[in-house]
Amino acid sequence: MAEREIKTRLTLDGEKEFKRGISSINQELRLSNAELKEVAATYALNGNAQEQLASKSRILKEQIAAQSRIVQQYEERMRQAENATDLSAEGMRGYGIQLTNARTKLKQLEAEAKKTDNELEELGRDSRKAGDQMEENLGDTAENVQGKFEKM
Repeated sequence: MAEREIKTRLTLDGEKEFKRGISSINQELRLSNAELKEVAATYALNGNAQEQLASKSRILKEQIAAQSRIVQQYEERMRQAENATDLSAEGMRGYGIQLTNARTKLKQLEAEAKKTDNELEELGRDSRKAGDQMEENLGDTAENVQGKFEKM
């Protein structure tokens, strides 16, 4: 006797729109990754670390916003999937994996942004210290020069 196998594939309403939205956000992320590479290359030539860190921080914040939208979309998709009683466990696991990966990427971006902001802040403090030291040294030099002229 021949066996027949019937397979069905269930999709949630709006699956195409969901995938299109995720794809669009991923394109934004690829563009901002290219911008990060450009920033690194540009400032490697002229060496302005403060501008480089400020640009990197701005781009990372844009990436965090985009990645947050991805996480939100996956969370919404998971809610929809939980309400769909006929969605397979495999389908739920797939969304769960994608959501976990999106959250992980978001945390990595947030950590990188925090590190960059800390480096920028430290660089600013170092620049202020150097400026204060120069000002102090110029004052000492001016006093020495003035003292020498008074002795003449």
